[in-house]
Amino acid sequence: STNNVSTVTATVAPLAEVSTTVVLPANATAGAVVTVTVTYANVGTSTAGEVTGTLIISGPDGTVLATATYTIGSLAPNTSTQRTLTFTVPASGPVNATATITTTTPETSATNNVATTNMTVQAQADLSVVKSVTPSQGTAGGTISYLLTVVNAGPSAAADVTLTDVLPSNMTLVSASS
Repeated sequence: STNNVSTVTATVAPLAEVSTTVVLPANATAGAVVTVTVTYANVGTSTAGEVTGTLIISGPDGTVLATATYTIGSLAPNTSTQRTLTFTVPASGPVNATATITTTTPETSATNNVATTNMTVQAQADLSVVKSVTPSQGTAGGTISYLLTVVNAGPSAAADVTLTDVLPSNMTLVSASS
């Protein structure tokens, strides 16, 4: 008799597909506290093992403002996890957020393992003026001096600042300097 049955044994290799997305506000004011949210996902057919995520926040000159490494461990198929990072917005921008994800499990593609987004920084200056007079009491025909001090408590540089000080009507300007 002839046997028309055969047995084939196949080993199916695990195949994951991890990805990341990063969300940062489109703009923020210098000095504000902002939270960035990163999502790490596995849309593959197998559990992704030894998953690690990173998040780097950098300023306009590439200076690292904040960084985090997340040990996620295993990530089951069709699941995701989120992490957040809070930082203070620098005096100028833009700010860049870059998230990455890695796994030791083979993937269909690694092109979606890095995500980047940018945030515009709105400058904010904090100007104050202090005016002092010497001597504190003037006499008719005498000279008094006013000292005007302008301070910027930031966090951003103040641009195109103009200071105007109006003298009382009974005084005459002798000289001014900056």
